[in-house]
Amino acid sequence: MQFNLNWLSEYISIESPIEEICDQLTMAGLEVDNYEKIYNKKNQEDYLIKLDLTPNRGDCFSIRGVARELSILNNLKFQEPKIKKISSSVLPNRKINIIKEAPSYIGRHIENFDNTKPTTDLVRERLEFSGVRLVDPIVDITNYILLETGQPLHAFDQDKLDGDIFVRFAKTNERIILLEGGEVQLKNDCLVIADEKGPIAMAGIMGGLETAVDSSTKSVFLESAFFVPGFIRGRARRYGIQTDASTRFERGVDFNLQNYAIQRASNLIQNNLGGDFGPLQSEIKKNNLPKLKNISFDIKQTNQFLGTQISKSKAKKYFIIDSRIIN
Repeated sequence: MQFNLNWLSEYISIESPIEEICDQLTMAGLEVDNYEKIYNKKNQEDYLIKLDLTPNRGDCFSIRGVARELSILNNLKFQEPKIKKISSSVLPNRKINIIKEAPSYIGRHIENFDNTKPTTDLVRERLEFSGVRLVDPIVDITNYILLETGQPLHAFDQDKLDGDIFVRFAKTNERIILLEGGEVQLKNDCLVIADEKGPIAMAGIMGGLETAVDSSTKSVFLESAFFVPGFIRGRARRYGIQTDASTRFERGVDFNLQNYAIQRASNLIQNNLGGDFGPLQSEIKKNNLPKLKNISFDIKQTNQFLGTQISKSKAKKYFIIDSRIIN
């Protein structure tokens, strides 16, 4: 994963030297492979940081995750970009059907936006620094949210969909033509997103070509989902595919993040492309979502073991999830 340092300013205000920042990340388990000085289009100095993340740090495959680590290490205020409430229009809904292996699925119908507009300079620059190629404004925004939050999104061309949305396992002999991977024959243990006609995406991996968004797209169905990692892991490699989405889903994305990510994307789309937005459609099987576990430890014993003098109040700040302190 690579990103430009100034992107972190969306979440934290850090003024430490680049060498210190990189040393802190490496010591926290987010090994910095290298960094280099760069300049943005306004000729302002910045740094490109490349991380070599281990599989157990899926939470840090995002600007949000890295900023959260640095906020704790430097006792900085962590603040997420503000989301403005979007007025919902009366737009057609599609019924969403999910299974327990995909326990959280949120969708939204968006239409009447202008996908012929150029991607904004800020989004374009940050994607380019991160090594992500530009496609069109809608796709660029979904890629931007993936890098920023760690939550993959996908946009289907609404006019190319047929009927309801189903999250299910592939049926015998089903095939799909992928956006960049050619045609593949799906096995029965492969999760797919499907409409009434058949698969339109390999869940958590890649969308299908037949429902792809392009510059002429006027209406999309935007999805934000949580898939059980064990049902994504290994599927991409089976077909010789590795995507930014599968890298995150197979390690486990934050199962509380789907609503925030789709709202954040909606804000960017509205601000940059305009459009009418339908209400969020949510299908959630709460009993099948991961369960948060309580962590109990003796702060006195911990200080004796580490040779530190960390107070109870300070220790609590090291355990945060979505800016909430666990008591």
